Amino acid sequence: MTLVLRRLPLLVLLLAVISAAVFALTQALPGDPAFIAAGGGDATPEMIAHARERLGLDRPLWIQYALYMRNALAGDFGRSLVNRKPVIEDLAAFWPASAELALVAIAISAAVGVPLGVLSAVRAGSWPDRLITPGSVFLGSMPIFWIGLMAVLAFYRVLDVMPAAGRWTISQAPPTD
Repeated sequence: MTLVLRRLPLLVLLLAVISAAVFALTQALPGDPAFIAAGGGDATPEMIAHARERLGLDRPLWIQYALYMRNALAGDFGRSLVNRKPVIEDLAAFWPASAELALVAIAISAAVGVPLGVLSAVRAGSWPDRLITPGSVFLGSMPIFWIGLMAVLAFYRVLDVMPAAGRWTISQAPPTD
């Protein structure tokens, strides 16, 4: 318990660094969010200036960051510049698919990784161990979404057994031809 209490300030520091990095990366993106929010190519300079003021982009960066943190901690992630809906609605709509992908990836990793880890430990130094160890590091370092994209490519393009887009719930049956 004391270890947890000692590490808590480090967690706060880590979250602050991550939030600052995310904020800095969004600031470094090319393009002008005010231009997009004002309507894109049809926007007049007055419309862009109004959008910049409405979005708070006319304020100093430290104030923008403070507002960003206040809103994020309150669960207000703003509105999408693409569909003008609150971002939280898009997150709520798409999180089940992301959670499903993560859980399937964890299940596959455990089902494959535990037996391979046992084999590697039992036969330490053998050719299976020398193959399994770097292979597990390589696969373990890949983001889940990349593995998901590769699975779509394999099961749709190569094996032709699943659709490329969409997903079925447990209560749905796949369409038949």
